[in-house]
Amino acid sequence: MAYCSWPRPCRANRWWTLCTFSASIFGAFAAQIGQTIGPNANLTYNSTTGVLAYDADGAGSTLPIAFAIMGAPAHPAAMGSDFLIVA
Repeated sequence: MAYCSWPRPCRANRWWTLCTFSASIFGAFAAQIGQTIGPNANLTYNSTTGVLAYDADGAGSTLPIAFAIMGAPAHPAAMGSDFLIVA
């Protein structure tokens, strides 16, 4: 599991943080290349643990895969549309 913090995999400065997801890896986002997204059926965030998870089939039978922990040791209370989908 990766930690999403400076300098990788996020680009950040004092005012913003932007994580990029490759549509070739996160296939559910293929139609959203160039857009920023927030948590949804395919991208879940647990503010207690900071775990960010990807669920390829949304609410289907496949379980989400945790791939990052946002913030350490404190986790953000919520995630905005801070995820950019790239090709």
